[in-house]
Amino acid sequence: MSKKKLTKQQKMRIERKHQSLEEHTLLKGLVITRGKNQALIESFEDQQQMLCNIRPDIHSLVVGDRVLWQKVSDEQGVVESVLARQSELGRPLRYQHYKILAANITQMIIVVAPKPIFSELLIDSYLVVAALMNIQVSLIFNKADLDDAAQSLEKSLRQTYAPLVDHFIIHSQVSPNQVGIEKILENQTSVFVGQSGVGKSTIIQWLLPHQSIMTSPLSSTHEFGQHTTSNAYYFHLPHSGAIIDSPGVRSFGLWKVTPQDLIWGFKEFRPFIGLCKFRDCDHIQSPHCALRKAVEDKSVSELRYQNYIKLLEQTK
Repeated sequence: MSKKKLTKQQKMRIERKHQSLEEHTLLKGLVITRGKNQALIESFEDQQQMLCNIRPDIHSLVVGDRVLWQKVSDEQGVVESVLARQSELGRPLRYQHYKILAANITQMIIVVAPKPIFSELLIDSYLVVAALMNIQVSLIFNKADLDDAAQSLEKSLRQTYAPLVDHFIIHSQVSPNQVGIEKILENQTSVFVGQSGVGKSTIIQWLLPHQSIMTSPLSSTHEFGQHTTSNAYYFHLPHSGAIIDSPGVRSFGLWKVTPQDLIWGFKEFRPFIGLCKFRDCDHIQSPHCALRKAVEDKSVSELRYQNYIKLLEQTK
């Protein structure tokens, strides 16, 4: 006697039941770091960390991602899917490609110092990215006790950028501002950005004295060490908050930013957008430009406006 065929409705009920059972075995987790085919996942349930293989059909998985995963043994798991990202940070590669470096960031920490040669243009590009990501941004002026020139630079920075960031912090090895920095990191997932040599790694090491930030030997059994010069890593801070540290994150740039996005990224320009006489005003040579008038009236920084023009050229 032949088996009775299942109806379409019966097949759908069985499929839903299997799917429900599978969903109950899946756990939520956080990507702490990753290698080529594996990732270190921290369980939301008990904060235990487990090495997991990454399913071949997952094409983008970065530090800070929230995932669904399941155990396949006491020591190994599998990442099944990536949950929707609230934000992502990346940098351009060659040939019009873009690499996502970290996900679900809530705050960008811009670190600047008197040396090496200081770049306001770089700060402004960071501020544009933070504005477009809709994340909090803080600025730390590091090594502020070097000399009189450093004090002059601090005054200039404060005047230009303090109104544009959520927090403006002064820090140095002689006069460390531990309370101030720890305060702005509370309940945030932060990334540190800035030129090489401004002291980002020193600050992170100071915040995480028991972690090796710069280098760590590769594991003999896994694809990645605890943290290396090329590996991104998610660090929990002792009190609250977290830092995603990656050399790639520290040196990202603008990518595929439209002129409309760019001007929106200069948030003090926003009140003047739409007030120009002509709707197609280019804010550079067009007559009766409200933004240029604001620059002339010193309502908008001349330095910031000139940097906007330079960044606008990069978008073309």
